[in-house]
Amino acid sequence: MNAEFSEGTLATRIRTVRVIEPDVVWERAHGMRPPVSRITGVHVGQRHRLAVAIVAAILVTLVGGTAIAVTTLTRPAFVFGKPVTQSSGGNFPAHMGWPGHPIITSIDEASRLSGFQVLIVEPRAGIALNSVTYVPEVVPASEPAPMTGGSVTLDYTIDGTEVQLNEFLDLHPSAPLVINQKIGPGYTGPLCSSVETIQGGQYVFVRCPDGKAIASVFWKTLDGVDISLVPVMTSPSGQKGSQSNGLSIEVIQAVISGLR
Repeated sequence: MNAEFSEGTLATRIRTVRVIEPDVVWERAHGMRPPVSRITGVHVGQRHRLAVAIVAAILVTLVGGTAIAVTTLTRPAFVFGKPVTQSSGGNFPAHMGWPGHPIITSIDEASRLSGFQVLIVEPRAGIALNSVTYVPEVVPASEPAPMTGGSVTLDYTIDGTEVQLNEFLDLHPSAPLVINQKIGPGYTGPLCSSVETIQGGQYVFVRCPDGKAIASVFWKTLDGVDISLVPVMTSPSGQKGSQSNGLSIEVIQAVISGLR
């Protein structure tokens, strides 16, 4: 899969041959449009987890998968700058597979529904699994609703930091992970996303928009599971759904070394 995001955003839009905007799915599921963070472009608020999970589901369903590795073994990863071009875009009707909306469930049931063995961070002091959400596959309204597939979102608290792991099965398990960061025409400066090596595996770190704080990490396992690690958004008052302070190296390493 080729993931694209604009500089100054956090993987805001995934553009492929077919694009289903998250708003479309949200409106059909809830009858309303969700709020959008100007920082990340991801829907936030009380339904932040659902919005993140839906974006992950769209990414997986329509692009076919990206990157991940069992523990520290990953597929090769690449980052490129892609000049911004005019796009007609456009929304079209879509729906989710069975049961038609994300559900809180168990690891075993999420693995059965998604069609792959969900990876979890090995329990230890300071690591707590808060919830497991199965997100059905998103398909055009003209296609029948699938009974399996989709993605899984795991909400963790790791050493006091709440994060999400989004996992889905890559349709092209042997392909490398490719991240295309959108840049302005003629831009030749550094990108705020980069490939970094941890314990022998390749991971894409996204430090947009400031080039410093780690906004997200992407990787791909040898078994064909695509994974993204993102912080849960919080406001200055501690309420979820407003802003993020980014991911720390310690939390990232804890996830990578403990994933089984």
